[in-house]
Amino acid sequence: MSFRHHLLDLIDGSGISDRSLSLLATGNAGTVRDLRRGANPSLDTIEALLRVLGLRLELVPLHEPRRAPDGDPAFEKQPEWTGRLRKEIRRDALEILGRGRNGATG
Repeated sequence: MSFRHHLLDLIDGSGISDRSLSLLATGNAGTVRDLRRGANPSLDTIEALLRVLGLRLELVPLHEPRRAPDGDPAFEKQPEWTGRLRKEIRRDALEILGRGRNGATG
């Protein structure tokens, strides 16, 4: 499942109408409608939508080891799906960020 699908699932589960969420987040009544139609919103728009939903987008480095409460590295076996989800989110984020600036890809 792509980041877009996760975001739309969060929107659908919120109980807030697309129009109301759009207006609260961006002041533009069509923001969520455009997202549903395949538009690539800016990172600012995604963050605004998540903020209204009571969430935040957090980017963390993957190369830093997790730490246990005692300060020692904690090596947890991550479920297989987390790697796939991470790749999908990274792909979608790169696509959104690449097309968010003057239509350029990168």
